[in-house]
Amino acid sequence: MFCLAVHSRLPGGRLCHTTHGVINRGDVLRRDPSKLEALTMQPDSLYLPFRGVDVLIEDEKSLHWMRRENMDSTSLGSAIFLGQDTNSVPYFAFEAERLPDHLLKDKQFKKWREVLPLLDNERDQTLFMWGRSLILHDRNWQYCPKCANPLVRTGGGSGKKCSTCKTEHYPRVDPCIITLITNGDSCLLARSPQWDKKRYSCVAGFLESGETIEECVKREVAEEVGIKVHEKDIRYVCSMPWPTEIASNLMIGCWTDTKERNFKIDTHELEDARWFSKETIKEILQSQADTTIKPTTDFILPGHWTTAHKLLTHWVTKE
Repeated sequence: MFCLAVHSRLPGGRLCHTTHGVINRGDVLRRDPSKLEALTMQPDSLYLPFRGVDVLIEDEKSLHWMRRENMDSTSLGSAIFLGQDTNSVPYFAFEAERLPDHLLKDKQFKKWREVLPLLDNERDQTLFMWGRSLILHDRNWQYCPKCANPLVRTGGGSGKKCSTCKTEHYPRVDPCIITLITNGDSCLLARSPQWDKKRYSCVAGFLESGETIEECVKREVAEEVGIKVHEKDIRYVCSMPWPTEIASNLMIGCWTDTKERNFKIDTHELEDARWFSKETIKEILQSQADTTIKPTTDFILPGHWTTAHKLLTHWVTKE
């Protein structure tokens, strides 16, 4: 199963780049424990250390991959297989509760919100998301929720299976929509009370059971800002995995146009919402990309690593 360098083709011929690098997740290899063990013996195999859900960073900008010769037998035995690149280099993730001091020099464990803005390497973006999800699942799912008996790893750590009832369990993925709402050359952005006072983003929310993406967009927009949108005006733009403290979300980026200008926010979810002109959004995005540009407004938009940023960038650059 290959995870290719995916670019979602957008209207107008533009590309929305997602966080997937060229990684073979090794579906066939995962079925053969002897082949997986052989991969750990390869001298070029690389290992990504996690401590809790924090990952080891070097040079303040990239993931630190450990080579096999620096791994102890316990860490090798518990490593989770992530896949291989196009040069057949195998990648693993492992829990590093203790590492020798010399291996930590000029390195530090960082939380995912600190890590994502740093990663400009597609391979590292993909493997960080994938590795963190599997580490969380491995730690949090120790017993079968169906019969309470112990779970054992399957597929090199990509899943678990009950030792008694044989039920299979895989890492949790929670689908969410995030949608840009536009009206001509304006877009409606909102802010949560937990955010910085000047930070605004697109409306977002979780899909509920039995909902389609379009139904979820319509519901979330109606609930959060009181605007009715029509299914024919909803377009899919791009998607990306998004880590959380307990699982991994799949952010499904959409764009919907409306003729309505009046809105009413749900004060349980939002603190404010407002219309922004396309020129204002373009100016803020340009200042984020080039710090020498000083915007005429102090509003803050989501960073370049987010789905919201990709939606806004697509909108202001759409031909």
